Parts: sequence; structure tokens; C-alpha cells
Amino acid sequence: KPNPISGLSPSPGQNRLLAQLPKPFLEMLTPQMELVELKNGDVLPGLDARGQYIYFPISAVMAVIYILSGGSSLQVAYVANDGMAGHEFLMGENHSANRLLVLKPGYAYRLRMDTARGLFELGGHFQLIILRFSHLLTRRISQSAACYRYHSVEQLFCRWLLTYVDKAGENQIRITHEVISHLLGVRRESITELLGKLQKAGLVASGRARLEVRDRAALEARCCECYSTVKRDIEAILPPVPPPLMPAVQYVAPRSAVD
Repeated sequence: KPNPISGLSPSPGQNRLLAQLPKPFLEMLTPQMELVELKNGDVLPGLDARGQYIYFPISAVMAVIYILSGGSSLQVAYVANDGMAGHEFLMGENHSANRLLVLKPGYAYRLRMDTARGLFELGGHFQLIILRFSHLLTRRISQSAACYRYHSVEQLFCRWLLTYVDKAGENQIRITHEVISHLLGVRRESITELLGKLQKAGLVASGRARLEVRDRAALEARCCECYSTVKRDIEAILPPVPPPLMPAVQYVAPRSAVD
């Protein structure tokens, strides 16, 4: 369980989607939501039409990974406190080729799928935030597709790392070169070579399963246009909210999925 921090507590409004709901609606919805811990390396379970929950992160950061039939994978987006997991099943989907891998441990609120479907089908504010997120996610994935096709591995990596830093609110990530290579669809050797180059230039520090940003401005200068484009889109549609706080409450931790 997390160490309690006196006087600080989480709330669904720390998710930027839920924060768009009118206050009376969010107050009505809050008792129906459950706070859960998501651990580093977890794969969110039950994200299909038969699943029991949808998730609204407040401090966890997840990679949205597309799985090909041959087993290859590629990260197409992030989900953090500016998004949700499971929205497609509210709009009639029965299966998703995506997996959500937790990159930063933290917390999320979950809502029962049947409750979420009922609210979505009623229309109104809840449906609007789901459609707003779907629109944003489509734009992110479209930008990622162009980035993977036209930009260098260095540009792609710098965009990926800075986007993580923005969403996590911290300059470090616990991750291996192997996992990064799978997320970005490149050879592990390419990632190791690139990190060595960036570390020598003083932009990052890379250790055993750990990566730290040392010179953000220099990394931004090496990014492609995709980083700033996606960031502007998000800020225009979803205003920032106060940072999520470690809770002093009971939580339920979902089990890690097994491949």
C-alpha cells in the first residue's frame, strides 16, 4: 500500500477527461468509481467487450501497443491522465488489437463497463468526453504513423521520451533497451547505440533499466514536428489539472496479465 501523505488525497477530477464533466455530474459518478493501483509492467486485463471495467488514470502512464498477427508490436500512443482505457467497447467494438502496458506505476479510477455503457448511451456530457478522447487518440495515432514513416530513429526516440516525461511529470523512466526497441519497432542495437550517443552529448543518463533526461531543451531541438503538434492538440482540448497525489486510502490492485 502507498505511504499516506497527510492531508492529500486523489480524486477523479485529476483525470483531465473527467475534469471536463460538470461538477454535479462528477459528484454523482464518483461513488461508482474505484481507485486501483497499476504496477510497472502490468498489462491491463479484461479490455474487451466482455471486460468488467474502463479505466481513467490519474498518475499511471501506459503505452498503447498494437499487436500484429505474427506477434510483432508497436507503440501507437500513450494513455495517462489525459485519457482512458476501454473507450472503444462503449462504441460497439468486441475486440481490440491493442494492449496497454504500464510504464509508470500509479493510480487509476475504474468504472464498471455496464455502468459506463449506460451513461454513454444516454448521450450528454459523459458521451461527449468519450468522443473527445476518441478524436484526440485518432489524431495522435495518425501523427505517430507519419512519424514512424518519415522521421529518423533519433527524432522518433526523442519524441517518445519527451512525451513520456510530459505525461509522467518526472524526468526518469525505469525501462530496458529491449522494451524500448519493441515499443518503437527498431533493433535493440539501434537503441543502445543511440542512447550512447545522447549520453555522451549530455542529453540523457542511461543505466541498468533506467533512463533519465538531463537536457530537455537539447532533446526538444532534436525532435521532429510531431512532438509539438500533438502537445498543442492536447492542451487546446484538455486544460491541465492539478497533479495527482498519492492517496491515503484503500485500493484494489489488478493482477498482472500473463502473456
